[in-house]
Amino acid sequence: MATVEEVARRQRAIAEQTAQRGHTSVAQLATEFAVTTETIRRDLKALEHQGAIRRVHGGAVAVEQHITTPSQQHPAGVHTEATHMRHRQAIGLQALQFVPKPQAEIFIDAGATTEAFATVLARHYLGQRWHVVTNSPAVAKIMCAANIPDVSVLGGTLRGHGKALTGHTAIRALQRLRADVAFLGTNAVESDRGFATSSEAIAEVKREMLLRARHAVILSESFKAHCTSEVPFASFEEVGTVITERPLPASPLRCLRDANTQVVIP
Repeated sequence: MATVEEVARRQRAIAEQTAQRGHTSVAQLATEFAVTTETIRRDLKALEHQGAIRRVHGGAVAVEQHITTPSQQHPAGVHTEATHMRHRQAIGLQALQFVPKPQAEIFIDAGATTEAFATVLARHYLGQRWHVVTNSPAVAKIMCAANIPDVSVLGGTLRGHGKALTGHTAIRALQRLRADVAFLGTNAVESDRGFATSSEAIAEVKREMLLRARHAVILSESFKAHCTSEVPFASFEEVGTVITERPLPASPLRCLRDANTQVVIP
């Protein structure tokens, strides 16, 4: 068993590597430090609590560095949840242009960014004839609170801390449906694999939504381009549009352009 000093030394090294590289993966760190992936996940949890890194699916990203003025209260280097919410809201506002008017069949995936989009969509509901289908109880609640009358929730098994409905019931329901547009979240944007998520069960629902929609829109904060995740669910060629809050790194951006995938930035 490692001593307290050894754990602290390893965690300092992880924080330094993440800051230098911009991102690190659990698998990569486990190999480098010759420990289990469970040990690395505990390290990342501790480092996030200290504000040294931000955990993402499959690894960690460096906290965003920014300049503060004396009047600002947040310490430099802390990427707050309020910042992420602003990013997601900006992405959601851009996504509105992809909703057909005045009638639309819409798939909305589960996830923090798609929930933010649902909030924006709800604010812009003025009696449009929208049929919203979702695998997210949270998205359904947002839609119903806005008095959108035609909202369908897929059945299935709750995954991801109760945020996503998955499984055979959800898949069978989607196979009977079609949508004008599907709004999907992602855990990672990977140059070599495309878009990826945390489990096969979640990936299956995303793939089915994508398959059944005329147009697929990925809603993703830009830091996801520094992440890796376990299960790919779509290639760049299969997605029509990616909306993010700031320019992506050169490698995934080049892949998206090569695939003729539209990239929208507020």
